[in-house]
Amino acid sequence: MNLSWFIKKLSQQDKIYLLFGIFIGALLSANFLGAKITAFTLPAILALVLNILFWPLIFLINLLAAILPSYTVFSQPFLLYNFFDVIHVSVGILTVPIMFLVNDIISEVVGKPVAYKLINLALIVMLIVFAITAFSVLLSRSKMAKKR
Repeated sequence: MNLSWFIKKLSQQDKIYLLFGIFIGALLSANFLGAKITAFTLPAILALVLNILFWPLIFLINLLAAILPSYTVFSQPFLLYNFFDVIHVSVGILTVPIMFLVNDIISEVVGKPVAYKLINLALIVMLIVFAITAFSVLLSRSKMAKKR
């Protein structure tokens, strides 16, 4: 499906509003999906290079874990030296490139003051969503839900 005809009909102001919506939607998605953790398997050669590059850091963390009795890293006492074979990350980071791209486009096309307005608007929206979420958590459960 080709949406270029739709984009061509939009004015520049409408395109900026569309980018604002995409940015705020990606920001909200990152926050809502942030608790979900997924695993990415890296290609073998990339994992090998990263494991070799970060070997001294992993060694130091393991040394610290051996010295301190109650020290744990990622809920395990020691890091494995093949740490980068499978990387566990939050799904929320998948929207970060979209946010970066939109913010960069807005700052280049219409200027930094508008980009700052976008960031401030996104912050206000996040605070409103946080307040609504906190309020909904504080509400008591209904009698109908308690029966289930």
